[in-house]
This record gives sequence, C-alpha cells and structure tokens, in this order.
Amino acid sequence: ATTLTRFGLFSMMEGNGPTAISALQRAASLDPLNPRAYRSLGFALLAERRFDEAIAAQRRALELSPGASGAHAEIGKALLLQGKFNEARTEYALEPEAWERLTGEAIVFQRLGDTKRARAAMQSLIATRGNSMAYQQAQVLAQWGDAKGALAALAVAFRVGDSGLILMKSDRLMDPLQKLPAFQAMLARLGLGG
Repeated sequence: ATTLTRFGLFSMMEGNGPTAISALQRAASLDPLNPRAYRSLGFALLAERRFDEAIAAQRRALELSPGASGAHAEIGKALLLQGKFNEARTEYALEPEAWERLTGEAIVFQRLGDTKRARAAMQSLIATRGNSMAYQQAQVLAQWGDAKGALAALAVAFRVGDSGLILMKSDRLMDPLQKLPAFQAMLARLGLGG
C-alpha cells in the first residue's frame, strides 16, 4: 500500500490522473485504516476535478485521523473550485495547519468579496513563512487573477527551491496560468512539460 501510494502521488504530479487514481484506490483497499491512503486518493481525485469523490476521500481520512493536517484544506479547495465559497470558508477555518488555512482563506475571502480579510490572510502567510511559501503565494495570486504576480512568486519559488513546485502540473489552483507560455516553460524546467 505504501508503494502504491507513493507511485500514485508521483503519477498525479506527472499529470497521469487515471494511473494515479487506480494505484491510490488499490492502496486504500489494501490498507483501509490508513488515513494517508485516503488523503492521497483525495489529492488525485481533486487533480482530476472529481470534487465530490475527493471530498469523500478526505472525509474518510478525517474519520480515521480527526486531526489530520491538510484534509480540511483539501475539502475547502474542492468546495472553492465548485463555487461553494461559504462551505469552503468553513472547512478552511477547521484546518489545523496554519499555512494551508491562510492560503485557502486568502482565496475564499476574495471570492466572497471580503478583500480586507483576503489581504490580511495573505499578509499573515507572508509574515509568518516568507519565501518558504512562495508557491502558496502564487496559488493565491493566480486565484486572484494576478497572473503576473503569480508568475513572479513562482520565480521566487524556483530560486528558493520550494517543494510545492512539484504540484504545478496537477494543481487546480494554478489552472488560470496553465496556458501561459511562461508557466509552460516552468513546467518544462521541472521536467513536467507536455
């Protein structure tokens, strides 16, 4: 199950969703009490825009491990991408990992028209984590419609070696940038082009 989980996540990052989901479903069936298997399955389902299934997988992870970091943020992301902004805000508020909560809140408050709280969440993310969260800053800026700012944040992420970059191809929060030549060049630089 552990090997299948790692393979599934690798496949997702390379943009091979069907292979990822198949491997992760098998991992969850082999180790049905492992919250990591369900969280990973939820990531892949979200990458494939299978939002309701992604939410169900993350909820299962939370049933198995109520304090699992990242699960509420992933549910929030799925709800956000479905346009369910108030529900997304509720999930982000439950997220124990501060950087994940702040990233989501910066986006969802902007979508709800609360620019002041959105900017405060972004400023808090920057103040507490600085350039180590450049990738998350790029996610926020991409979702705010600031492609130039998002690409600049991604350039910082490259400079500091931000591990979030490996998610670029499968990250639905980066969808507004996917067709930009500069974004495609960054994917190619990571070996994720095509």
